[in-house]
Amino acid sequence: MSQTVDPHPYPLPSGWRTLGPVFDLTAKNHGRKITALPHPVTLSFHVSERVPSTIAVYINGAWHTVPTKSTNDGNLTATVTHFTPYTVTTSCPSSGSTSTTTEPLPG
Repeated sequence: MSQTVDPHPYPLPSGWRTLGPVFDLTAKNHGRKITALPHPVTLSFHVSERVPSTIAVYINGAWHTVPTKSTNDGNLTATVTHFTPYTVTTSCPSSGSTSTTTEPLPG
């Protein structure tokens, strides 16, 4: 497994602010990139800034929020079944936005 860290490689919707870099996670099996995982994995992020925040994923050209659990000490976790770019964001735009969604993630 490898990761690429980039401060802001994908455009964020208006009103969103990241609390760190975007992590682009990849895994390979016999040299072939895999994105769908056979079993869920848990992503964990520590956020030192105490503001409402959530984990977001970039799929099919748009950011999507991921159901996120938070603790009082600034830890965020989310269970995912695929690898793709992830980040922590402080805000979600209104439901009328065309570049984001809080609907279930694709596939």
